[in-house]
Amino acid sequence: MCSHPRHFPWATTQALGRTSCGALRVCAVCPRRNACRLCQLAPGERWDARQSGDAVARIARAWLHPKKKTLIAQERDEEARDAWRAEIAGVAPDRLVFLDETGVSTTLVPTYARAPKGTRAYGPVPQARHHSSTLLATLTIAGMGQCVVFKGALDRVVFDAFVDQFLVPALRPGQIVILDNLSVHKSAHAQQAIANANCELRFLPTYSPDLNPIELANSLYKHRMRRARPRSHEEVITASSAALADITPAKARAFFRHAGYGQGEPDRQPL
Repeated sequence: MCSHPRHFPWATTQALGRTSCGALRVCAVCPRRNACRLCQLAPGERWDARQSGDAVARIARAWLHPKKKTLIAQERDEEARDAWRAEIAGVAPDRLVFLDETGVSTTLVPTYARAPKGTRAYGPVPQARHHSSTLLATLTIAGMGQCVVFKGALDRVVFDAFVDQFLVPALRPGQIVILDNLSVHKSAHAQQAIANANCELRFLPTYSPDLNPIELANSLYKHRMRRARPRSHEEVITASSAALADITPAKARAFFRHAGYGQGEPDRQPL
């Protein structure tokens, strides 16, 4: 198959290893033109690779595979996201403090298991009354910061108390506290407390969890909690200590890089 670039609508740079424009081109002197229908197309003409039996269709099936979609919010503001990246690029990563919460249920179990080929993997899960807890935590490039586990969901009273009693005493002047746009986070009391500590409060662009490295830490924490299978609030607290200890400074630095903060380029394309 000729490797010269020419526009081919279903081809992508990552899948087929084409040029930066993500296109596929063929030339009139392709040595394999008899085996490649693309070489017989006139300029501007497109070939549907989904036709069965065609050489191009076979190549497409070899390179392109069905994938589960990674869904993103269509309300996402790309201009705001680009402006955020440009503005935060000049900020040293050690000034950034990400704050977020995640819920933990006493019905958590691993969602994957091994089973013989062709058979289902089964596992028991509690169906009776259960309890929910919340982890409210901070993440810096040095690792996990101040963390609290409490019963129930997060509200404004608990959030303000966390800022006063745990977050502000641990802040250094000049740091930037970054939150998502949950309404509970938009507390005038918390904003004033952070300002009194000579720090700044910033909110991420809407619908942008990929710009928040603590989301990755929360995902790892939840994975560890599923394996621990806590069945009471006390067990949640005990299991949380071990799960949070697994989020090392090296992993925190990797989370920052993945979200686009730190030296060099992020190790994946932003969503």
